[in-house]
Amino acid sequence: MAFSSEVERQRYSQQLAEYTLRQFSAARLTLDKDGMAAAKIPASQRNKIARWMCSRAQVRGSPSRSDSTLRPVAA
Repeated sequence: MAFSSEVERQRYSQQLAEYTLRQFSAARLTLDKDGMAAAKIPASQRNKIARWMCSRAQVRGSPSRSDSTLRPVAA
């Protein structure tokens, strides 16, 4: 019985990770398309997202891309 509950936990964890990534990707796509929404994100969060995107690009082996929506907005 313990094995089956461990398998179920692993499956749930995987499904949750996939769902979270889909949600994040959808939100990210919206920000890429809507510069006004991207400009409303606090700079500290933009920096976190930029670092995360760069680390994902490096893990996948693709070059990091320059994304103008993640650059600080000039005041």
